[in-house]
Amino acid sequence: MKSKSKKNKKAFMLFEEPTPYVLGLIRELRLCSEFQIDALFIQLNKSQTWDLDCFDTLSILPSGFGFVAFIFRVFFFRKYNLLYLSGWGAWQCRLFLLLGGVFFIPVTVESDTQINKTPIWKRVIKKLFYPFMFSIPKAFFPAGTRQHAYFRNYCVRPSKLYKSHMTVNVEGIRKKSSTFSDADRAEWRLKNNIKSDDVVFLFVGRLLPCKNLIFLFEVFSKLSSLNIKLVVVGDGELRDEVVKYSNDYENIIYMGKKYGIELWRSYYSSDVCVLPSNREQWGLVVIEALAFGKPVLVSHDVGCADDLVIDKGTGYVLNSSDCEAWLSKITDLAENQSLRKSISKRCFELASKWTLCSQAMTIDKVWREL
Repeated sequence: MKSKSKKNKKAFMLFEEPTPYVLGLIRELRLCSEFQIDALFIQLNKSQTWDLDCFDTLSILPSGFGFVAFIFRVFFFRKYNLLYLSGWGAWQCRLFLLLGGVFFIPVTVESDTQINKTPIWKRVIKKLFYPFMFSIPKAFFPAGTRQHAYFRNYCVRPSKLYKSHMTVNVEGIRKKSSTFSDADRAEWRLKNNIKSDDVVFLFVGRLLPCKNLIFLFEVFSKLSSLNIKLVVVGDGELRDEVVKYSNDYENIIYMGKKYGIELWRSYYSSDVCVLPSNREQWGLVVIEALAFGKPVLVSHDVGCADDLVIDKGTGYVLNSSDCEAWLSKITDLAENQSLRKSISKRCFELASKWTLCSQAMTIDKVWREL
């Protein structure tokens, strides 16, 4: 690419929705990149309702005639030097990917997709079409190890793959964590009828079937010790079932959906975080937990497990249907405070390496070399 001044090099980023992680990444890229960055979102609240203060300042991809006019500006008038797409699930992302190839505008793609069990007809279609589609982008940013393997499965050359280490605002979380105290922990526990010596296992996420919560409830229903609590934070289609279990079992507590300071206080006041999903492409909540120094128990199906969950180092990876294994690890962590403390230290150390700044610098370095 011909060298241009910073003012004239422009990158266009297209995302499906403005999650806190995405907004943080855009902010870091604007700080470190030599590209002027424009970011658009396909919609505001696709997966859930985001409690964000900046909605009025966000730009949405136009529709109708406005969308056609925008396509002309981007491709026919070459408004941008390169394109960044957050995946290819939305038809708008696939269109931009294909048009980027037609008009010879470099396309880069980031993804948290891992290899999942799918019907054979879907696998056949992907095997036929994806190698062609993935030949168009100049670079891919797989979130981690499994996502790297996903692209290799569709014949993407290793030279086009750059692990982005998809993450959250770890530095911001660490700063917020440092403002909490034992008094905050005691107040949170008193408010939620949790004793000071109870060991709290925290689940944070949408209440969907893929999160495998009913399995987790069955595990906690078999625990003999009532001082081992499961706290569930989130909302979704399984809310009524979660409420029922929390009413039926004393050691299961449902707190509803939490944002901002209340969510961070829940992490800080808990002891271990759990993610038993039977389908989870990545799992940003795992990085949030590590940033708070919390050991994690996750299933083999969580996409970030290979990169972030080190056996006895930051937690444990378990089969999503092995009740006895979950019971054993939950009991071990609950009864061994020194183990939790030693793991906590390593959680801090690993999380400190997974920052939005380092992710942004990885992306920008590749952009500059295209």
